[in-house]
Amino acid sequence: MLCAVQDGQYIDADTKELHLTLATYNTIRTAFGYTTFTFTWKPSGDIQAAIHIATMPTVPYVDAREK
Repeated sequence: MLCAVQDGQYIDADTKELHLTLATYNTIRTAFGYTTFTFTWKPSGDIQAAIHIATMPTVPYVDAREK
């Protein structure tokens, strides 16, 4: 994946940080997910990775006329 990002010229030697965000929906659990990956290039050449995950259950829609 990193090669594809480099080939598309989204990152280069001056890149300091890369954010990847994914939105998902789980039909079995009826929940949404929102995940952010952050990759930070350090001056030493190391890459620090961090992940943040948030989930939210869905609430079934109930027609008020059915009550």
